[in-house]
Amino acid sequence: MKKLSKRQREVLEYLRETWKKTGNFPTVREVSRYLGLKSSGSGYFHLKALIKKGFIEQDPSGRFKWKGFTEEFPRYVPLVGNIKAGYPVESPEFIEDYISVPKILLRGNEEVFSLKVKGNSMENAHILEGDIVIVRKQSIAEIGDIVVALVGDETTIKYLKEKEGRLYLEPANPNYPPIFEPFVILGKVIGLIRKI
Repeated sequence: MKKLSKRQREVLEYLRETWKKTGNFPTVREVSRYLGLKSSGSGYFHLKALIKKGFIEQDPSGRFKWKGFTEEFPRYVPLVGNIKAGYPVESPEFIEDYISVPKILLRGNEEVFSLKVKGNSMENAHILEGDIVIVRKQSIAEIGDIVVALVGDETTIKYLKEKEGRLYLEPANPNYPPIFEPFVILGKVIGLIRKI
């Protein structure tokens, strides 16, 4: 996992959004303008930091590109911290870092984010504290899916279940009770990364 400063996270997010919209990298001047900096040199400083940390590289002509770029955009997925009700999942203030996710876990350009697992309520589903789950953003899911849901101001990972027409969240640990509505589904868990 790459540790980035707040400014570096902002630049990486700007690069990602610009690439997604245009298929091109912004210029150093555009990066500096986005950051509200008067000097292009300051924007260049942040781009060089992202090179050093392995996110991007510079070709012989001086153009920036994704590290190891071939035909596809490498997937650096935001690692989201505390999500609050009423805010978009990937609001910059919630992004703690970015992680590189193997493309085999993803389909095309689906919108994804990641979360670090806290607690042991899903241990019988082999999701352990400290694991990082990869989550596809979606507001509905199938019964039996493992979902990330917002309950009040708390984010939780549970099975989505239904009983007598009522949806609820079921832990994979008998020491925890089920959680009945209201809750908001933020996405479906599609992968897991574990440090061993």
